[in-house]
Amino acid sequence: MFAVTWTADSSRQPCIPTAMPPKTPSKILFLRVKIHKLTIATTVAPTITVGALKTEVLSALTSAALESSSKIEEDLEMPDALDIPSVSKVSEFELCTAEKERGRLTGEFSVLRDTKQTLSAAGIVNWDVLFVRFKDPDSGVLQPVIFVPIADDEDQVTPQFADPAPPQESVKGKRKARPE
Repeated sequence: MFAVTWTADSSRQPCIPTAMPPKTPSKILFLRVKIHKLTIATTVAPTITVGALKTEVLSALTSAALESSSKIEEDLEMPDALDIPSVSKVSEFELCTAEKERGRLTGEFSVLRDTKQTLSAAGIVNWDVLFVRFKDPDSGVLQPVIFVPIADDEDQVTPQFADPAPPQESVKGKRKARPE
């Protein structure tokens, strides 16, 4: 894309078109990490490693705020408990990215196994959603990703139409009063 600027003289001849400078990459990534019914929102630098992000997610999973919210739900006997497996080490879960086709989730997830790889090298961009896959405590096998999907406004909304207007007599000409 080129920007055209005009000179200040009266001839109004355009200057030489110049290319717009490229966008600079973001210095901070806003990421969402989805676990069951919980979403952890975090801001990180694109230069941190996957292992450092896993440590931050572990910190959120073991925080006192998460424990107190589950106790409140137990006290109120709410059926919508978070049901998040308890973890104490980063080796008990993996971070994943969702595979998409034409902007929609395919149901397949790629595990970010290299903990020394930076987020930018792993292809993580701003506003990406990551998912947590917990490991089975007995066998160590990764469990399936469980999360509550985000409702798409376009798919869920059913249009509400007004009742059709009653048929009116054909009105010829302009400015005729409509019957009431």
